[in-house]
Amino acid sequence: TKIKVIEELLNSINEYEKIIKAIKDEESIISSSEQEFKTTKTKVEEKQKLINELKTHIQTLNEKKNTELKIAKYENDRAKLKEGEECYLCGSKEHPYISHELNINTNETISKIEEKTKLLEEENLELKALEHTLYKTESKYETSKFEKQKCEKTKSEIETIFDKYEFKLEDDSKTSLEEEKVQKQKELDEVVSLRNKK
Repeated sequence: TKIKVIEELLNSINEYEKIIKAIKDEESIISSSEQEFKTTKTKVEEKQKLINELKTHIQTLNEKKNTELKIAKYENDRAKLKEGEECYLCGSKEHPYISHELNINTNETISKIEEKTKLLEEENLELKALEHTLYKTESKYETSKFEKQKCEKTKSEIETIFDKYEFKLEDDSKTSLEEEKVQKQKELDEVVSLRNKK
């Protein structure tokens, strides 16, 4: 009956409005997720670069520390040398550098290594947090893309119903259909009333 058609169309319009809003919502999430992903990815790359620089710096400081420790050992050995006595390494009785002192501060290097290592740990924690955000953003993006596809499919199904009844959705379609439904219901009630009288 005509009333059933009107009801189906009204239900379809309500569903259609919900689907259109859902598609817009998902598109908004997709757009913001894309932007957040790009921004976070840049931050991750910058953080990785900084971490690599820190690792290189720590490695250089460790090499410096090892060299300083070797020099400090030679300094200790040189302090044992006595003028006129043979050197236990080379046998020379002359020691021109016996009074020459080197200023080596291994503690300062060790302190710098500790400082940079602590900084590296902090940067690694920040990197992990950024990578987690990146993963969550990508996941949100993929979920919204999937949801949008589902909504598009439903939208298409509703449009098939509109096509079936050669119905064109306008701004006032809902109001017109509701008025038509009331009118048809009145007509039906009158027909039923007439039948009952007969």
